[in-house]
Amino acid sequence: MPRDRRIAPRKPPSTRAGADIIESVLAAASQVLDERGLDGFTTNQVAERAGVSIGSLYQYFPNKDALLAELARRLERRTEALAVQILVTAGDAPLAEVAGRIIDALLGELGGIGLRQAIRRQVPPSWTAPVSDEVDRTVRREVAAAMTRRDDVRPGPHGLMAWIAVHAAERVIEAAVVDEPALLDEPGFRAELIELVVRYLGRAAAPPAG
Repeated sequence: MPRDRRIAPRKPPSTRAGADIIESVLAAASQVLDERGLDGFTTNQVAERAGVSIGSLYQYFPNKDALLAELARRLERRTEALAVQILVTAGDAPLAEVAGRIIDALLGELGGIGLRQAIRRQVPPSWTAPVSDEVDRTVRREVAAAMTRRDDVRPGPHGLMAWIAVHAAERVIEAAVVDEPALLDEPGFRAELIELVVRYLGRAAAPPAG
């Protein structure tokens, strides 16, 4: 796939100072999006918030689309890191507890609502496809592997079950981010998401004897 120069960083940093500029610019971009939304998101605003010159920003990012694309890629990586950490450290915690931890991460640990809305509304899948595809495969592989180790998950094609469960929860949360962000703080919304996952993946209780 040819590189899209509109949304690719101009160059990787060659010095620590350059790396620090990139981190400052991306942190500032997140803050501007959270506070001002897409309408107030400009490279000038980002540079001012980051405390760097506009020339320094353009040295690494050609435009605000490139900033959005990099923020989206980082959001994907953060999703992967959080999900894998939870699965690896879950131990013998009940399925509902593990599902709740992952859902909590998806609801509230990925960044501010302005940032997440901007990414969902403005960043087409093609901008992040290589990273998104890799993250998706990794998360589903880890979920499927965790399912095979658990006694409270029903038998079945765990790879396919992981695909369905992961995408079902993720798509519902993404819809809430874009259309009903207040739901992200609703305990009932969280409870229903956990119910969705547990009822789909969980092993049915044995019927009472007699």
